[in-house]
Amino acid sequence: MTQQVSFYSDGLRLSGQFSAAPGEGLAPAVVCVHGYTGRKETYMPPFVRELNGAGYHALDFYHRGFGDSEGIRLRADPEGQVRDILSALVYLRQRPEVDPSRVAIMGLSHGGGASIKAAALDPQVKCIVTIGAPGNGERWMKSKRTDEEWADLQVELAADSNERVLTGESRRVPYTEMAPPGPAERAAFKTMYRPEEANPEGYPLENIDLAV
Repeated sequence: MTQQVSFYSDGLRLSGQFSAAPGEGLAPAVVCVHGYTGRKETYMPPFVRELNGAGYHALDFYHRGFGDSEGIRLRADPEGQVRDILSALVYLRQRPEVDPSRVAIMGLSHGGGASIKAAALDPQVKCIVTIGAPGNGERWMKSKRTDEEWADLQVELAADSNERVLTGESRRVPYTEMAPPGPAERAAFKTMYRPEEANPEGYPLENIDLAV
């Protein structure tokens, strides 16, 4: 059974879906955290199915600013996302089907990094699994660019920071300009993630500052 749900984080309404494992009685549950593109609908369902089949309830949700959740559109604030995960844990533990003493986190890619910090802040988390989580945001962003490209980017970021003071908004750029995919990622971006097709308005350039 899958149910559309919502809960709040810092006063922002976050949207998600709760997928119940089969069977009666209390069962363990997992908060499933999406990655940098925010395209959880393209890659999260297989993980949820496997968790349900193994007897785990699953809650997958959109961070603030992504999907149907409230917040600045597509703004990836790591600290805010940590608080979103902590709120998801509180929500999940209050569901009547969930054993509140057996709740875990699974984070994919960028969501894995936020999941690690959330788990460190919540002593009730029993287990955490990350897949492809970056451990250092600056190193991750640098790895996608040459030294010359990185130097040019610093000029762009400084200009964007100044502009945000005047307008309150960051310049929007295509996802592949913000986080250029490597050779192994390109096929997935063309066939599965398609962030620029799903989000033609572009991602805030500020996301790079927030990541590092």
